[in-house]
Amino acid sequence: MAAKRRTLHYWLFGAAMALALFATLALIGNFRYENSDDLLMVKPFMGFEGGISADFTLYTHTLLAWALHGLSMLFPAVAWFSVYQIALLFLSVTVLGKSVAQLTKDRRRPWLAAFFTDALLLGGFAVFACCRVSYTSTAGLAGAAAMAQLLSSGFGVEAGELRVRDTLPSLLLLIAAYCLRAVSVVPALCFVGLCFVTRGLTLRKTQGSTWRRAVRPLLIALAVYVGVFGALAGIRQVEIAMRGLQPYMAWQDARIKLMDYTDFQTDPAPALAANSGLSAAEVEMVRQWYFMSADIDTTALTKLAAAYGNTQDGNAFSRLASFFSQNPRYAAMAATIALLTLLCFLGARRHHYLTAAAVTALLGALVMLLYLGIRGRLVGRGVDTVLMPCAAMLFCLALLSLPPIHSLRAGARIATLALLALTLAVSSLNLRDTYRAVTRTPDATSQQREAELETYALSHADLLIVRSTSLLRDTRLLPDCSAGMPANIALWGDWGCRTPSWNRQLARFGLDAEHFAAQDWLGGRIVFAAATETDAAPLIAYLSEALGTAVEATPYGDYGTLLFFKFQSAQ
Repeated sequence: MAAKRRTLHYWLFGAAMALALFATLALIGNFRYENSDDLLMVKPFMGFEGGISADFTLYTHTLLAWALHGLSMLFPAVAWFSVYQIALLFLSVTVLGKSVAQLTKDRRRPWLAAFFTDALLLGGFAVFACCRVSYTSTAGLAGAAAMAQLLSSGFGVEAGELRVRDTLPSLLLLIAAYCLRAVSVVPALCFVGLCFVTRGLTLRKTQGSTWRRAVRPLLIALAVYVGVFGALAGIRQVEIAMRGLQPYMAWQDARIKLMDYTDFQTDPAPALAANSGLSAAEVEMVRQWYFMSADIDTTALTKLAAAYGNTQDGNAFSRLASFFSQNPRYAAMAATIALLTLLCFLGARRHHYLTAAAVTALLGALVMLLYLGIRGRLVGRGVDTVLMPCAAMLFCLALLSLPPIHSLRAGARIATLALLALTLAVSSLNLRDTYRAVTRTPDATSQQREAELETYALSHADLLIVRSTSLLRDTRLLPDCSAGMPANIALWGDWGCRTPSWNRQLARFGLDAEHFAAQDWLGGRIVFAAATETDAAPLIAYLSEALGTAVEATPYGDYGTLLFFKFQSAQ
């Protein structure tokens, strides 16, 4: 009973820290998505694409997609994808606080130690992700919480056997993150594997001749992890096969290779020289993320990407240096992790295996970052998925390995306090940059534009309003649908293009998405939204070339800052 009461106290502490964090952010910041990628899933699940909520997206796992689809059918016009992320962020912060409290229970002033440690962890690694939301970073923070949960429950330095049930909360957090975006959980799973190895070595050292029996629950837990994530991957592949989505996934793979891993958007010359079957005007449209036309197929995108050869070179270190020099907040995060590793060294005399685990975690994080550098895809949200779980692991290992300050000799005490002070100073620099980011003036221009576009679409429900990616700047966590939900706004490209729900939307307006061609722009029920008249110029050039006749844009209407055009032959 006493143990259950203590556990409840730990959970309450974690929840209180989470409430304090979110309340503070609500007072000083403005919650929103960091970029518009999340809205490409929020809106389809709400029913913006054709009025029927999506049941499939490129990244969301089958289980989560169908759960959000069902909720949207029962309770429409609710941003369930956002609700899921906010709930997962809050739960992750709660688990981090609960785990820290458990690991400081033997300190002289445990709750004070828990407060300052958790504040340092959250301030350095969770604040930005909770206020500037990205489904990639959300998955990374959930992975960090799973790591902390694993190390605080059953993975301590005690000699007792591990219980399989101690690992289940961590597994559930990893599943929640995996369903959000599978690739974002890979770093956390690597650190989880390191935890299992560390625990196995610990048991061998502490259990003596009985370690084989003691390690059995560990092996069972590891088998459960492998089985669960193998099943999740299998479920996803089964859905893709049963719904015949393999061509769509192949097309997306080709698009990703071209748009994300080559210099196509900054240097079109190799693409123009490639024998892709696309005209110069169409190549220019692809550079602007236009993918509606059926001839922009997997073969064409693959040939365009091949024209750039292998862009993965040995400049990973220079890319990393450039990234951290341009992003001081991430440099402070990396420095904090390095300092935490040094703190673990101070506990080497007590627990050598924990120090070895800390060094391995640091080296593992470096390898993962180098991999991102080699791939040429080094962005903040991707770095989050590496640094967050690594930081959670190192914070926990430092608490496990460091003895109480008062028990240290004078020299060790001074060294420990100096490292703690330096860690606090570096984290303060990180928090300063984070504070500036989360308190920055809200993006009122894009919010106004979205309101204008949606108002116009609601008043012209018989038209399909197509916009370019240049107009895509929507970062609302909870889109307001009090005036109605427009189901007739489409984006002409990006990675949401050609999804099942996007195809269904075009079909509602008599357009065959799988055979969409330039001719479909003329007349009919399709209208182009633009900020200025010149925005339509690339599309006019493409249509004129594809149709072999001059095409002109005819003003159809305007609303607020937006213009709307239809296209017709100039003859």
